[in-house]
Amino acid sequence: MHIDIVGGSTTQKFYVESMMRFCHEKLFPRMRTLYLNVHIKNFGDDDSCGYCVPTEPGSRPREFDIELNRSLRLRTLLETVGHEMVHVKQYARGELRENYGVGKHLWKGAWVNSNIDYYDLPWEIEAHGRETGLFIRYIQKHNLCYKKWTKIP
Repeated sequence: MHIDIVGGSTTQKFYVESMMRFCHEKLFPRMRTLYLNVHIKNFGDDDSCGYCVPTEPGSRPREFDIELNRSLRLRTLLETVGHEMVHVKQYARGELRENYGVGKHLWKGAWVNSNIDYYDLPWEIEAHGRETGLFIRYIQKHNLCYKKWTKIP
């Protein structure tokens, strides 16, 4: 897996790459031909945490653009990395496909109207459901101080 990170602080880059490699190991360890173009940037008025978009057409893309909001606290940034890496897995395994311009996505073989509420989209349910667990397993693996990372702001 190749990761190219642009923007962000040195600390953000270090942890983002480390978390991406951890998620790769947990979510799709045998998939070696992946290219992740990561942009840690200011989102301005957009209060989103991140985005993941395949950069090539097809049912099982291998190259992705991932944007991460630079202003996030480190824990939230790493949970967002986990969330976006679940989307990488979904696209790369062919579980999720976009039909650009039609307003529908193919999710595990069934067409889903993407105009429904964001939190009801099945691919978002999976990504939100796994992001915290991936983060907790990451800090446990690297023996990081659990209390430091779990304080509520």
